[in-house]
Amino acid sequence: DIKPVYYARAAAKRGPDGNLIRFYSRHPEAPRSCQSCGETRVLDIAHKPEHRRNGAWRSNKNTTMEKVWILCPTCHALLDRMHYPPVELGLLP
Repeated sequence: DIKPVYYARAAAKRGPDGNLIRFYSRHPEAPRSCQSCGETRVLDIAHKPEHRRNGAWRSNKNTTMEKVWILCPTCHALLDRMHYPPVELGLLP
């Protein structure tokens, strides 16, 4: 069966994670560094508390600039898992 080989080659061409790449293609003005600490090497898309996905699928409708922050994995974990308030991370005035 050729499908596993095809899928493996397609994944290799795309790279490890397409979510951020697709987000940047839709929103080229989006920050290229963590909006909390300034990290540039590894970034995540973090939904703002009032726009949490709550298990909903990622889509163009719920991943827009006004609904998300660009954060490094550490700041994203502080926000989501450690329940640091966005003000304390410097995300809100």
